[in-house]
Amino acid sequence: SEPLYLYQFRNSPGRVSLFVDGVPDSAEHATVTSQHTANRFVVEVTGEHDASLLARELNYPGWGLDVAGQQAPSSTDGTFRVAMLPAGTHTVRWTYQPFSVRLGLVTTLVTFALLAAIGHLRFWHRAWLDGLLARLQRRPREPTS
Repeated sequence: SEPLYLYQFRNSPGRVSLFVDGVPDSAEHATVTSQHTANRFVVEVTGEHDASLLARELNYPGWGLDVAGQQAPSSTDGTFRVAMLPAGTHTVRWTYQPFSVRLGLVTTLVTFALLAAIGHLRFWHRAWLDGLLARLQRRPREPTS
């Protein structure tokens, strides 16, 4: 039971390919299986030779690579992601963790804390806040030269 596709490319090289010395490796020397989600791309690779794994996924900033649980440098072929692999069986995992998402999370939490503090002062300590504002307004201004 094959899934229903809106379109399907005939004779497509697929999402991942294994290359040995720049030449696509045949199925008799390597086995490649993959799982894909929105922020994770996992590939199981078994190969007899050192090889490069080409994932036909855009190499957008924020993708990190680990091979067999160890962080590894990710390279590109210009557009797509490439992982260099020694011979053997490996789990290759690309995860998407962009800096902009973490920055946005920190900015959101700081803004929420600031608004919560202002709301707390405004609604539960109104007399203290009014006294502080009155003192600030009565303070004589320094003459400017």
